[in-house]
Amino acid sequence: MTPEEYSKSNPHSMRSVSHKEDIVKGYKCPKCGRAVYKTDTKGYFAQCFYCDEDFYKFELDIYGRRN
Repeated sequence: MTPEEYSKSNPHSMRSVSHKEDIVKGYKCPKCGRAVYKTDTKGYFAQCFYCDEDFYKFELDIYGRRN
């Protein structure tokens, strides 16, 4: 699911994320391996729209280190 699709399917989301500058570079989702995006959720570092989950920085895989 792209950020655009997520925003359209989740009208209650805090903001519409659809810009590449919202991607947190160098990190990917530890569950699905997709890009993660900036989050507005207090205390969290990034979010994955596909998994619909927010993550702390230590939870994320750094590109190149994922098996």
